[in-house]
Amino acid sequence: MVMPNPEQMAGVKKVTEHIKGRIELNYTEGYVMLELKPTADEARKPANELLDQLATQLATQLNAFFNIEGKIEEIGEK
Repeated sequence: MVMPNPEQMAGVKKVTEHIKGRIELNYTEGYVMLELKPTADEARKPANELLDQLATQLATQLNAFFNIEGKIEEIGEK
């Protein structure tokens, strides 16, 4: 993966600093929940893009490494 240059990253961070994250691990029910909540309108699209990328990458890795199959359920509007 090619990383953006420092100037590009600074621009990304100016928007993504308006996203608050939370990770919940529930061992009893067997799930991980990730919340990325935008705190400014300009962060809504990047937050949704990150959620999509992370879900897709995690699903791909679970299948490739552990042969775990399943689905990604999308709820709400992007």
